Amino acid sequence: GDPDRVTIFGESAGASSVLALMVCPLAEGLFTNAIAESPALFESVNVTKEEGGDLGVALGNYFNATKDGSSQIDQMRNLPAEDIVQVVQNFIDSPWANMSRTMFNLFTDDTSMPLSIYEAFQAGTQHQGVNLIIGNNKDDCPMPNHFSLEQYHSLINNAFGGNSSMLQHIADLIPASTDEEALTAFKEYGTNVVLSAGSFAVAKAMARSSNNASTFYYFFDYVYPNHTEDGAFHGAELPFVLNYSTLGPDIPTYWTNFAKTGDPNGEKSDSTWLPNWPSFEEGSDSWQVLGSEISNEPIPETKVEMFQLGDILLPPNYIVGTGPLFGSNMTWSLENGVPEGPQA
Repeated sequence: GDPDRVTIFGESAGASSVLALMVCPLAEGLFTNAIAESPALFESVNVTKEEGGDLGVALGNYFNATKDGSSQIDQMRNLPAEDIVQVVQNFIDSPWANMSRTMFNLFTDDTSMPLSIYEAFQAGTQHQGVNLIIGNNKDDCPMPNHFSLEQYHSLINNAFGGNSSMLQHIADLIPASTDEEALTAFKEYGTNVVLSAGSFAVAKAMARSSNNASTFYYFFDYVYPNHTEDGAFHGAELPFVLNYSTLGPDIPTYWTNFAKTGDPNGEKSDSTWLPNWPSFEEGSDSWQVLGSEISNEPIPETKVEMFQLGDILLPPNYIVGTGPLFGSNMTWSLENGVPEGPQA
């Protein structure tokens, strides 16, 4: 391959890693194009690695390793893999589950991540000259089996600090008056505020900064006939991207064209032209709708309003849980104690 024309891409947590590399000083100059499919920006927190290191001490205690830093790491490294898998599962199943949510978060430091992903893009410190495809699926957040109206009200109340005007604004954007409607509202909140808001913020920041790069923003809405109840679920675009779908080559051709030239537009293998995909510019607020039909459409105003709520909540600054983003007020530090774990 050509070392001067490298494209990296990932989905979900992998997409978050792609964006992390775009703001990591150590990765500058290693790639020219990046693709982030449904990134989870809440995994990049405004917490230092020293603060986050307390999680390692907590997990070590759960393994009954000593609390002395170096010997604890040595003991954990010598554990059989199956013991680690089982004890981590015990940890996730314990009352300390919120701690496990951010066990694998991206913490800041002075070398690899000076700022969280959200803050770095807002500050315009991402690598210069790296083109980006970024977007989300229509139903990125899965619907839980049960979610009550009371839980929904608690979620948004915790997330936005009980601000009455803000709560009313959210109630107008994502209404719910029954338990059944609360399920749908949770899905809308999770998809648009928790996940899609981060992508929108990154796309806007890229368009705002003059970094000699183009951004291409998409919205995937295809619903598989045998998965209608799931909608365009998280990861549903992957069979298209990897050319496993029978619905035509347009999406994988966008991806491969982008890898070759930094621009998804161009010809298909049958010498016909792909539907034009304009770059995302500041103030344009349009996206490429990818699915059964492909077209560039204005982003609905209600979507934009939901995405903008993410600016209030990002980046998270909690060592554990995800803080207000998921409506949790749980905070923790090592001084609060660590769980005494059931052993593998």
